[in-house]
Amino acid sequence: EPESVNQTFGMSTLILDPNQEPQSEVAYSLKEKVAEDLEKLAAMDTTRSKAEEFIELAAKDGWDSAINKFNDLYGKQAKKDLPVPATPQVQANDPNIFRLRNLTSLQRIPNTTLATLAVQSAGNPAVQFIINEQRKQAQFVEQLYSLVPQDSNTLDTVPLIMEFKPDMSFYIIKDISVERLDEVEYEEIKAPRLYREDYTQAQSLAAVHFNPENILKRMNFRLVVRDEEPIDANAPAESEEAS
Repeated sequence: EPESVNQTFGMSTLILDPNQEPQSEVAYSLKEKVAEDLEKLAAMDTTRSKAEEFIELAAKDGWDSAINKFNDLYGKQAKKDLPVPATPQVQANDPNIFRLRNLTSLQRIPNTTLATLAVQSAGNPAVQFIINEQRKQAQFVEQLYSLVPQDSNTLDTVPLIMEFKPDMSFYIIKDISVERLDEVEYEEIKAPRLYREDYTQAQSLAAVHFNPENILKRMNFRLVVRDEEPIDANAPAESEEAS
C-alpha cells in the first residue's frame, strides 16, 4: 500500500544498449491518478443519463441511426484525437467512438484457473498485469451470465443498461443469449474436464507443497543449538605439557 497520496515513482525502463538514446523520465503520481478516478466517478451519473438517452433513440429510430447520431453529438473530440488518415482498425479500437459490438463464444473463467496463474507467476510483474486483465474479463462474463435467468436461455427485458465498475463504463445490451449444455454434451465433456480440473489443482498444490516454509514445517526442522558450559573463573588453568 502507498505511504501517502503524494507518492510518486519513476516508470522508465532500463536501457541495456549503450548506443540507445536515453528516454524522458516517466513518473507515476498517485495523487494525479486519484484525481483522474474521481473525475470519472463524477461523470458516471452523466454517462448513465446518456445511456438512457441512447435507448430512447434506438427504440425510436433504430440502433444504427442512434449510433450515428451519438457519434455526431458526442464524438467530436474523438474525431479530433484520431490520426489523419485514421485506419478502420484505429477507429475500431478508439474507446471514444460509439459502435455496436458482437461478443460471441464468451466462456466463464474458473477461479481455479486464475488461482493457478497467480501461483505460477508469483513475483513476475509482467504476468501479473495479464492476470489482472483475466480477472476483469472473468468478472465481465460472470456479470453478463447473471443477467439471464437460470430457467431461460435469453433475456426478454432488452435493451438494458449494465454498469461495469472495473472499467467505469456502461454497456447497453441489445440482445443476449446463453447456449446451455444438454445431458448428452455434458457426458461427453465430463471426463476431460474432470481430468483438467484435477491437473489444475495438482499444479496449484505443487507450488504450495514445495514452498520452503511448508517443507520446514513438514520436516519439523529445527536448528541445532549447542549449550556451551560457562567458564569458571576460579578453576585452575590447565598446565602445558612439558617439552
